[in-house]
Amino acid sequence: MVLWVIEGNATRKAGTNSSNISGTARKAAGYLAWINVIFAVLLITYPGVLLASTSQPIWSNTYLVPALFVASAVATGVALLILMAMLMNVVNRSGSSLATSTVKWLFGSTDWQVAQGTIAQFSRALLGTIVVEAILLIGYIIWLSATGISGSDALSLLTVGTLAIPFWIVIVGIGLIIPLVLMLINREKPTLFIITSASCVLLAGLAFRAVMIVGGQL
Repeated sequence: MVLWVIEGNATRKAGTNSSNISGTARKAAGYLAWINVIFAVLLITYPGVLLASTSQPIWSNTYLVPALFVASAVATGVALLILMAMLMNVVNRSGSSLATSTVKWLFGSTDWQVAQGTIAQFSRALLGTIVVEAILLIGYIIWLSATGISGSDALSLLTVGTLAIPFWIVIVGIGLIIPLVLMLINREKPTLFIITSASCVLLAGLAFRAVMIVGGQL
């Protein structure tokens, strides 16, 4: 963020020195982005690996727990990018003096917008991650059902027990089925469908973590 602000301030100023500062800040931000990818992968993988290394049936009976956490993290991350991009576009078009000055301070221009094509690409990425997450969840259920009494008990806790309502309604229904249907029935992906799908994915991501954490303690 500091580098973005430096680049924005340098872009508004004329002169060779300002141009050099802007270019250096842009390059440094690019390098940091790749470093951030490494830390992001470690961060989103760690919770699932940590839980899978325990002896609790709902966590330890399948190696798909880390993969589920990664898929959920990627899906919620893409959903948040979509919502923030659309929010920034709305703010930038609002005509608010505070919003305009803030955007100009951050990005060096009041014309800053996320292109609709970029949002459409995010939407396709979100659809892909939802499909992957659904496949992993099905595999997780099958794996639990095939790992003896402890796995069956853990599966029952999720599907027909205490956690059945958040599992079926929020994680499966709101987090997977509704976004898939909304993003498939209309190839143009109007704004309302995109916002609804991204919001559903964010809600389901929170519910998934809550269900997994609580489920291992029941």
